[in-house]
Amino acid sequence: MEDRYADDRIRVPAPDPAPGSLCDDPLVGGAGGQRQGLAGLRAGTGNTLKRLEPYLTAERGAIPYAELALALQTSEGAVRVAAHRLRKRFRELFREVIAETVSGAEEAEAELRHIIGVLSRG
Repeated sequence: MEDRYADDRIRVPAPDPAPGSLCDDPLVGGAGGQRQGLAGLRAGTGNTLKRLEPYLTAERGAIPYAELALALQTSEGAVRVAAHRLRKRFRELFREVIAETVSGAEEAEAELRHIIGVLSRG
């Protein structure tokens, strides 16, 4: 098996994602799913993903980057990059899943707007 690293600056192999995390969800590519999913993120595997996952949909300014950097033994900048990559990959996967449930691009965009509207009212 090829070693995976939590971040380019952290040269410790990342552990496998914990059961029950997003990486274990077949919708985002875990548990034998065909999608590479969040588990495939270079800067979002193992402990880094486990620490950042609760902040995936956090409001601006709500992520304690400095605290996470200390816990992950890396720089705040590396945590910010990892969080950015995680959110970007999540958006891509979210769009892919929606596109698979509708018949065309216009319908996918409409469905995406609807879901975001419902979630934002939450």
